[in-house]
Amino acid sequence: MLRWTVRLSPQAEAKINTAIGIDERFEDVVMALKWRLARDPRKGAQIVTDRENAYLIKFTPPVPDLPSILALYTFDQSEVYVIDVRIKDQK
Repeated sequence: MLRWTVRLSPQAEAKINTAIGIDERFEDVVMALKWRLARDPRKGAQIVTDRENAYLIKFTPPVPDLPSILALYTFDQSEVYVIDVRIKDQK
């Protein structure tokens, strides 16, 4: 089974760290998203038409009081690179 390495841009990492600082449980959301992307970055993703080789995926945790995360990323044969994220409360 092919697995990809997942890297975050400095911008995405800063936003994620801010969210983790507010609620440490958000780190589990990020780990789940990374796990998902590392297994198959195509599955469940939408192609971004105005950007070459870019995809969007929304990950909503099953816990209603944790925010969802929308990730913009690219990938090649070995690596997923998360360009940016948008973190949104589910409330």
